[in-house]
Amino acid sequence: MASVVSSKYAQALFEICVENENTDKIYNEVFEIQKLYEENKDYNSILTNPKINKQEKMELITSLLKGKVSDDILGLFSAIIAKNREKLINEILLKFLDLIDEHNGVKACTVVSSMGLSDVQRSKLIIRVEKLLDKRIKLIEKIDESIIGGLYIEVDGKALDGTVTGRLEKLRKQFSLLELKEGV
Repeated sequence: MASVVSSKYAQALFEICVENENTDKIYNEVFEIQKLYEENKDYNSILTNPKINKQEKMELITSLLKGKVSDDILGLFSAIIAKNREKLINEILLKFLDLIDEHNGVKACTVVSSMGLSDVQRSKLIIRVEKLLDKRIKLIEKIDESIIGGLYIEVDGKALDGTVTGRLEKLRKQFSLLELKEGV
């Protein structure tokens, strides 16, 4: 249910942006707000606190964002707070960003590595993947030390496992098959 509601709010903001021809501006504003919201869990705690009334929540949002973001963003927050949907804020913002990316032909590309990529590695990877897909990508980096080394790349549900852990698992399976064939 929450996903459907979040999608409706995100879709409404998206349609307003397309109509007003300011998708890039709103995208950047929402991106910054979402990043801030995710990094600072206190905002979520305050906005979802039932002891704080709607007017106080809206005053907080207005004091934080007025003059820094468009009226469309303030309108979105006003609608969210009016309908007691504060728990969905992050999901709504993420869905909106996805809608804009889809509209602009940008694909999400998740890259998992054992340690963060350097700026040079990141740039080279983006260039290679964009050339391979013939589309712009948005790189989502994740760190998982258990893969030991290499990269795991996923785009559109298709994965390329170039990790050390993946290669070791492949070797283990090959040895298991070899043992079964030879009856060892």
